[in-house]
Amino acid sequence: MTHAYSMFQTNFKSKFPMVDIQYKHRSIYLWVSDISSVSYNQEGPDTRIKAFRKESVLIQNNDFVTVFLDDLHQILMDQTELMKSFQVHYEIPSGVNEENYYKDHPEHIGFRIFRQILSTLPQRTGKLKTQEFLIFTRISEYLPRILSFLDLNSLEQIPMEHLKNFNFAEFEKVLDLEIWRNEENPKNQLRLIFRFNEISERVMETIEKAFSNCSYFESIVIKAKIIDQLSLTKTFGPPKPETDQFEEGHRMEISNSNGDLLIYSFEDGFHYFSRFQKDLKSEISSLEEDLEELSICENLESLNLIQNLPEHLKSLCLVPSDSNIPREIFENHIILERVLKNQQLFEIAILEKVSSGIRRSISIIKPDPKIKSILIYLSDPENIQFSISTQNGDGKSLNYKSTGSNTCIVKTLIPTYIKSINQNSRYRFFEDLKKMLR
Repeated sequence: MTHAYSMFQTNFKSKFPMVDIQYKHRSIYLWVSDISSVSYNQEGPDTRIKAFRKESVLIQNNDFVTVFLDDLHQILMDQTELMKSFQVHYEIPSGVNEENYYKDHPEHIGFRIFRQILSTLPQRTGKLKTQEFLIFTRISEYLPRILSFLDLNSLEQIPMEHLKNFNFAEFEKVLDLEIWRNEENPKNQLRLIFRFNEISERVMETIEKAFSNCSYFESIVIKAKIIDQLSLTKTFGPPKPETDQFEEGHRMEISNSNGDLLIYSFEDGFHYFSRFQKDLKSEISSLEEDLEELSICENLESLNLIQNLPEHLKSLCLVPSDSNIPREIFENHIILERVLKNQQLFEIAILEKVSSGIRRSISIIKPDPKIKSILIYLSDPENIQFSISTQNGDGKSLNYKSTGSNTCIVKTLIPTYIKSINQNSRYRFFEDLKKMLR
């Protein structure tokens, strides 16, 4: 049975932007978007539900946790789209040891919420998709089990800096989870965030081992007041000089990788240990990163361009793919200009991959990309989310995230493509934006 679910389901049609659960005394608050929430409040033996822009509802003879869990089950079962976050916050009475509280109060609300999550997720037909997963609880018990039901191709960040009673043993367990070693995981994507009083030599050794064992990690970030400078030098060696790619600082090659580098940086109280994929290039626009490397004919046929040519030119194009004839035809300025009148931003991007001659001609012609909308969202100064759509309904979303002073990750969501760039996120974003707007 569901309760508040029927109130907000019609607004989102099972496509909730987020699921954020917060527990307070005798109440549970659920956010399904930045502005849409519902609360479950105990009133004697009954539960009162207050949903956004709706009349409150009284559920008689039901405790608020049971009523909430009914809705949570249905939300998790029906959710189909990628969420930006899945969060669970709850409070334990002040002055009470968390370990003892769980033993003495097996029906504590936090236990009941996670029991429901772990009961519902295995019943789904597909894994839950979320960019961020955040919990305020004992991670050794819940994190590995819940992660097995999350889509790791979507997961980008797990903040753990607010966890209570977190220690080095827990830190080691998290970084050594078997799930990270799945060969199907996307490369260089996940950011883990921790908090310690001091970053010791053991912590840095564990981080180095984690990057060596798992290519899934983009960065491991630690909020700490102190870092052992002698151990930092022992682990990384002395600071490396400035180069065209990097500022002066600590960096080292990651073992068991294809020349990837582990780079240390510090900013605003956070210590960043970030992977830089040394073998990747950054000349191509991020808009084009996820486009397949096709032969000349395959690229042109994918846009139905060959079929639209006059017959005498069409026959010349339909020759073995290593022939230069199709390329030479489309490098003709007059032919290309006519073709570009009917193409939009993403088709133009594909055409630019056919040959350098076509790219040069496109830069001269400056075709109208037929952009319909641009959305830019700044969640923080180092994280830029960007969506662009064209008049024919096509669209693409890009995420630019800094991993150091001169490095960033650029990710496209559909299809998923992740790339390390040796430029800061803001510079790369503006370069891409200029190219899209031509």
